[in-house]
Amino acid sequence: MARRATLPTSPARVACTNAVLHIANDITAECQGSVFDPFYRVDENRSRSTGGTGLGLTLVRSLIEAMAGPVSLRSQPSQGSVFTLSLPI
Repeated sequence: MARRATLPTSPARVACTNAVLHIANDITAECQGSVFDPFYRVDENRSRSTGGTGLGLTLVRSLIEAMAGPVSLRSQPSQGSVFTLSLPI
């Protein structure tokens, strides 16, 4: 008896996912909604002269979303923050 293959009706989704753990500073719940905004700094004591422009996470989000991928942040006090990004392949 011959068998027939059944093809899926929707395309398969495959993605490359990467998670980055940041343990230096806690990101409070109030700040989590803003960390991807341009020029936003969690630590108000940091300035451009002491390092950074506040554009890094904005660029990450823009680039990943331009490639149809999501970026997320999960942070809990005293446990660090996990940034997760996923790129469709």
